[in-house]
Amino acid sequence: MVSSTKSSSLLFNLESLALRSKSAESYPLPNTVQNGRRVLEGVTGEIKAGRLTAIMGPSGAGKTTFMSVLAGKAHYGKVVGDVFINGVDVAFSTY
Repeated sequence: MVSSTKSSSLLFNLESLALRSKSAESYPLPNTVQNGRRVLEGVTGEIKAGRLTAIMGPSGAGKTTFMSVLAGKAHYGKVVGDVFINGVDVAFSTY
């Protein structure tokens, strides 16, 4: 007997996502951007469940930084903007 399971689908909406680096004085790391400059700015998009999503760009374009922000691992800066999961505004601190 085969049981059917209803899959839950997720829809991620990103609106004006940005990452501001912390100043070198308050967070000394090698290669830290000075004066709180924005590393990512104005990233907007949609990631749909069940679809392949590619993040593409030339070297130095911010692909890894973008993924770090989405994964909540960009502790070297302040993340601003909105992430909606299934239409609900989700704070980065919740995941």
